[in-house]
Amino acid sequence: MVYLPNSKPPFSSLPHEIVPIPTIDVGNNLAGGAVDHLPGEPERLTWARLHDVQFKKKWYPQENLVALYPTFGPGVKALNGKAIAIQGYVIPIDLESGLYVVSEFPMAACFFCGAAGAESLIMLKFKRLPRQFRTDERRSFSGTLRLNRTGGPTDNIYELNYILEGAELLPDR
Repeated sequence: MVYLPNSKPPFSSLPHEIVPIPTIDVGNNLAGGAVDHLPGEPERLTWARLHDVQFKKKWYPQENLVALYPTFGPGVKALNGKAIAIQGYVIPIDLESGLYVVSEFPMAACFFCGAAGAESLIMLKFKRLPRQFRTDERRSFSGTLRLNRTGGPTDNIYELNYILEGAELLPDR
């Protein structure tokens, strides 16, 4: 319950009155966050929702390298293949090919600089590249979230763990 001033007090010693207002449970989805989208619209994610992942080092003999292999939690697994929207900082990887990632943090504090985890980046695979972006532009994107390295046929160690396929730039709010 939420109480507002100037209503009937639950305790006689309070100097003002309090009115109880019932709270409304909007429900939780499988990923542990409140549902904040209408049917047919992409689900707006916070970066905290993508932190439901553990990493372990794994040897890839065909590439002769050690890389971090993700074990996605149930909340993140539930998002695989879903339409989502997320806001973050744009980091250009290759301007000529239009390769960008969106990061939870600006470039100075991102994964590539060693200041954050791999769960703080999403590779953007644009439906159609809308324009060139500057480093650290704060933008929102929508698309279909695909989890990489789940043991499936589309696994690719040269791509990030989170991929936004059919990515589109959303208008500023």
